[in-house]
Amino acid sequence: MQMNAKISSSLDVYKPLRFSFAEPLQTYDAGKIHLEQKRDTLWIPVADSLYTFLQDSIAIRDYTLTYKWTPGESYRIVMDSTAFTNIYGLFTNTYKQEFKVKALEDYANLYLSISGVSDSAFVEILDSGDKPVRTAPVINGGAEFMYMNPGTYYARLFIDRNGNGKYDTGNYSEKRQPEEVSYYPQELELKANWDIEQDWDIYATPVDKQKPEKIKKNKPKEKKRNY
Repeated sequence: MQMNAKISSSLDVYKPLRFSFAEPLQTYDAGKIHLEQKRDTLWIPVADSLYTFLQDSIAIRDYTLTYKWTPGESYRIVMDSTAFTNIYGLFTNTYKQEFKVKALEDYANLYLSISGVSDSAFVEILDSGDKPVRTAPVINGGAEFMYMNPGTYYARLFIDRNGNGKYDTGNYSEKRQPEEVSYYPQELELKANWDIEQDWDIYATPVDKQKPEKIKKNKPKEKKRNY
């Protein structure tokens, strides 16, 4: 049976290990899944009670192994043969892979001190394609993002009016307005081994001028001059 392990040789400290199977599983034997941490030249087993191996609630052929990784340390995942059996009775071969968790010095930490928010709210950190890469709630006037990979990011905040933890669009038939959204009007440049704290008044910049030009999908066209 084919298994695809989505494991980078350099793992982010907050990410789980992900595994995907070609067909749905019938059974798996947790006793044949072993996580080990390298100490000097020895591989020391991690107690089964310290990590979880769970099926994805939506993509039923996907599974994740979650553990509180120690930054900068090396690990190994070992899976014995017949650890997984699919609905056709086929099973996996022995699998083994080493990887290292990134060190704290590889990351930047970002704290956004936010004013103008009185209701429940969430902040999304966006990449250059306007897609969320991290989300955090606003707590006591701020949103914190630990272990950010260096790079250029953007920020978007939405007022979570109904408290469901996600952005809700409007509904005309229900006469419901979309939840209020604000953009941090500038780029956020994050560098390795930096702790950055940034103030953000969500009403300081007019709404129509908040979203940075670089992540606008419909950018204004340059006017052509006629000579």
